[in-house]
Amino acid sequence: MLGLQYVACDACGTVSATPTVPDACPRCGTAEPTDITDRLGRPAYFAED
Repeated sequence: MLGLQYVACDACGTVSATPTVPDACPRCGTAEPTDITDRLGRPAYFAED
């Protein structure tokens, strides 16, 4: 299963899902987007009832 890293760019507000944390925002090129993977929690399809 592919594990995705979720990142947010503080400069332009873009949120991306990529296999690895990129060195720059894919939209605006600003360095070091913020990794927000841990803030999102588990995807709904893995949640226990």
